Amino acid sequence: MVFTTIASGYTPRCALDETDGGEVRLAKIAKLIEECDWAIHDISRVETSDGDLPRFNMPLELGLHLGAKLFGNARQRRKRALILDADKHRYDKMLSDISGQDIEAHARRVNQMIARVRNWLRMAAQTARRPCAALRCFSATMPGSRWKSCRC
Repeated sequence: MVFTTIASGYTPRCALDETDGGEVRLAKIAKLIEECDWAIHDISRVETSDGDLPRFNMPLELGLHLGAKLFGNARQRRKRALILDADKHRYDKMLSDISGQDIEAHARRVNQMIARVRNWLRMAAQTARRPCAALRCFSATMPGSRWKSCRC
């Protein structure tokens, strides 16, 4: 996601961009959501292992974004979001309240993730460039790369 965003000419933002132990992370995330008109939320990382509790950070951030869109000022109501999950209707089991949203599936595959993010950015701005060739070149420089052709 980050590579595709950068290759498409945008600057991704993240709560970890600035380290300030005195600032509550949720406040940083809320500030980023307020400042950014577009957001990409990948909720596929909600999973458990060995009986551990799942991490719900991504759905919480999506909820903040949707809340800003629903209850914010005119600028906040214009927010756009790309919501990603591994499988098309996997989210129904954990976030059934977002049924009816347009969720894009990436099947945990790099090519599909690139295509979903690139297509959404292109649709949102009509200016995104195709990052697939750049990713092949980038990946080919990695030791032991086994990059195959991209079908984005």
